[in-house]
Amino acid sequence: MWADAGIVPLVGSILAQVNRLRWSSGSPQQIAEELEAQAEVRPVTLKVAGQSYSHQFADPMEAATWIREAASDHHPGDSNVVLAIGGKLATAVAEPALAVFCRLNSTMGFPANNIFSAAAFARRAIHLPLALSREQTRPGCHPRMAIAWEDFEQSEDRQICAFVEAATKQARPEEMVVMGKEWRLERSGKYWVVYLSEATAEAVMTFKAGDGGSDDAKNNPGSPAYSYVQGLDDDEFPESDVPIGICRELAERGQLTVVGYSQGGIPAMACTMMCGAEPGFTRTVLFNCATMFWPEWLNRLFPDDWWPVSYTHLTLPTKRIV
Repeated sequence: MWADAGIVPLVGSILAQVNRLRWSSGSPQQIAEELEAQAEVRPVTLKVAGQSYSHQFADPMEAATWIREAASDHHPGDSNVVLAIGGKLATAVAEPALAVFCRLNSTMGFPANNIFSAAAFARRAIHLPLALSREQTRPGCHPRMAIAWEDFEQSEDRQICAFVEAATKQARPEEMVVMGKEWRLERSGKYWVVYLSEATAEAVMTFKAGDGGSDDAKNNPGSPAYSYVQGLDDDEFPESDVPIGICRELAERGQLTVVGYSQGGIPAMACTMMCGAEPGFTRTVLFNCATMFWPEWLNRLFPDDWWPVSYTHLTLPTKRIV
């Protein structure tokens, strides 16, 4: 859609968006060719079928380039539909469920803990990642890319899963052989573990997933209910449960890889933001990262240009940034 309706004060662009006659439609190839043929330089708005939000571009060529780049990434054809359905289900079901859990399990007393404050917290927790994910669609951002299971099975990331399995066990193994190297248990906490390879001065810090029980839901720093249950402000960093000091120490003395699985992805990303500049910080690998809910304190750690800028040490669950 052209943005020329903005010449009508206040309501012009709004009226244009609801007027179907002002929108073109067609396949990505057709729309890209139509845009490339335009001689005028005006803002363009694109909307992908199955998505509830729009993409804004400064001119037709920028919009056409985005379409062709997105089409070349070989997304699964129904991925946007799946994401849209998942978002609606999360809002309809998970949000009230989170509010009730927070209200029943918070360490705060009344009146600080009430159903209205719990509901407001749940709404913030669930809508923040949805809002941020839209930024991924801006020009210059790294697109989501599908990867075959066969490729994953042959990658080094598949071998790293051994550390996730070790972190999940009650009795964590003292020694392991992973990626052809010998690793020994260096230190551990309730929700994380560190293995060290003395031969190569490499360390792997792994944050485990929640176990599905109420204790983890209340106390795991990656839990969406954590801040409210613990009586913390939304943007208050959980220092006691995320070992930033240990992470920084490991990155200073050798090569460090941080791994997060499910809820463990939240503290793993926090370590990346706070320690990623250390010379020994190699990368972060996230498996099935639990980002349906997003704590405000994690959002505060991200730089303003988080989405459009590449971070070479980070591997996200939907894409690899290199």
